[in-house]
Amino acid sequence: MRMKRKRQRFGFLFVGCVAITVIISACATTPPGTKRISTYGVLVPEDTNITPPPADLPQGIKDLVGPWGNGCWQGKDEGYPLVFIVKSVKRETAKSIYSYTGAESRHWRAPPPIPYKEGEAKIIERDGKYLILIEDKDADIRIEFWREGEFMAGKLLRRYRGYTTQLMRLKD
Repeated sequence: MRMKRKRQRFGFLFVGCVAITVIISACATTPPGTKRISTYGVLVPEDTNITPPPADLPQGIKDLVGPWGNGCWQGKDEGYPLVFIVKSVKRETAKSIYSYTGAESRHWRAPPPIPYKEGEAKIIERDGKYLILIEDKDADIRIEFWREGEFMAGKLLRRYRGYTTQLMRLKD
């Protein structure tokens, strides 16, 4: 008799979990003007067209252009999947889109359901490598991205915490 009750409770629990999963999936729609990319389905704007870099730029800057993703911020309380898209570059600036699934969290001030920031970032040279530097003074965040072999490495600094990531090139 006890075993039968346990099975019934487990059955109700299982059905309840499935119902919650279905409801959450139905609510996770893609807002107008956005699309989901990367393995994690991170939201980005519809227009993610990449402009080929000018021929006269150093190869290190040209290599930054493109969509990067399938990585997460690694740190004490992070783990949000992210996407970083470099749409175009000049000698000292880059037009980019930065997005991650936790963007509606307490420390990122992008209003949901648009969890990405699009804008211009600086390109700097440090120790022979070109870095893309994003500073968001409102959110007290500084992000650096640079190429490391076939990957795009990144570091996010927020107050007294630091997080790192390694991204793969996504298909255009």
